[in-house]
Amino acid sequence: MRSLSCLAMVMLMTTVSSSLLDKLGKTQLSELVKTEFEKKDLDDIFDKEAFDKFEELFKDNKTHEFIDNLKGLSEKTKKSLKLSIEFRQKLKPGDSKDFNKFFGFIAKFEKEYHNDTHVSESFKKFQSTLKRIEERQKESPKAKFGVNQFSDLTPEEFIAKHTGIKGVEHLKQLHGNINSSKLLRSKRDTTQIPCNFDWRENNGVTPVQNQGGCGCCYAFTAVGVVESQHLIHTGQTLHLSEEQVVACTNNTKYNNKGCNGGTTPGVLDYVIDNGITLADNFKFTSGDGDHTVPACPSGKPYATKITKQEFLPSNDEDNLAKVVYEVGPIATYIDAGGIQDYKSGILDVAEPSGGWSINHGVVIVGYGEENGTKYWIFKNSWGPGWGDQGFFKVKRGVNSLDMAQYSWAAYF
Repeated sequence: MRSLSCLAMVMLMTTVSSSLLDKLGKTQLSELVKTEFEKKDLDDIFDKEAFDKFEELFKDNKTHEFIDNLKGLSEKTKKSLKLSIEFRQKLKPGDSKDFNKFFGFIAKFEKEYHNDTHVSESFKKFQSTLKRIEERQKESPKAKFGVNQFSDLTPEEFIAKHTGIKGVEHLKQLHGNINSSKLLRSKRDTTQIPCNFDWRENNGVTPVQNQGGCGCCYAFTAVGVVESQHLIHTGQTLHLSEEQVVACTNNTKYNNKGCNGGTTPGVLDYVIDNGITLADNFKFTSGDGDHTVPACPSGKPYATKITKQEFLPSNDEDNLAKVVYEVGPIATYIDAGGIQDYKSGILDVAEPSGGWSINHGVVIVGYGEENGTKYWIFKNSWGPGWGDQGFFKVKRGVNSLDMAQYSWAAYF
């Protein structure tokens, strides 16, 4: 969590009794607020309805002065907060509770809205998200859903901006064209593996990264697998350059399209052919601004390579577990529609009425069983602030999210 802002302090102060405030000096109050707030997730504060007491702040007509004095927020975010205050005056009384959550959401995730229309549209989407969260919580009670950085996006916008895998027909065509000399296909004996195994606890997983608004999950997935292979075999944690493989596979040879989607095996082929450099040598910038992909650099020293990749049999989750245990974290594709609002726990997502739609690449880093429910552990590429520190769990053995169709292992 970033450093406590004045806004965060005010949010928690609404939960502290006036009698206690009278007894505390400013220094003591600041320490109390800081200590208590850092124990809480923003959703916990939402659930306790502390934001309802924002009404007192809004009634004082000093909100612009208050916003100007906030520390740790950009001027663009402060402008968004001011625009939201003006928009609030047009709301129906019944929307106040949702607006108070929206106000805190803007500050926490440092949102930047350009005008009244942008604020209005974003608030409507935010309200739809709140309703969807309630529905998903009922459908999947072993998981927790809540507000996150994607809560002002429609499901369609979310998929378009924060995934990056093409449709199934594209994948089928790709698999028919993969160079067989670089690809293995095998089925393993799935007996005698532990019931629970997590590469995070066995020095096999590198830190979660963030693809930003670039549709290049395919690259982050491949790089995550390569980083894990290097770590498992050398004990050395590297942050490899996602930008290099986004830029250098943005061509017909490797079948990728920069921030407009691509394929994980195309990236793995590139690393087999050329190796991959460190992120410090070619930093990821495609997730920012207008998502312009730079040219492929020359002369960058490679930090590691892999020797081959393996396309794993479809619809065989037992085999996937065996590969994860024996080889290391593996790449797989999913339908990300069901994870937009995920916070923690084990997802159990029913197949949509229109069927699954594969659109996102992730890394399987482990599996386990909890209270009779088997699950997968996935590493995502939306930063450590999303989900469970950047990871999520999904029910295992039922092809949830269509996760057992397209999977790859890489070999050091």
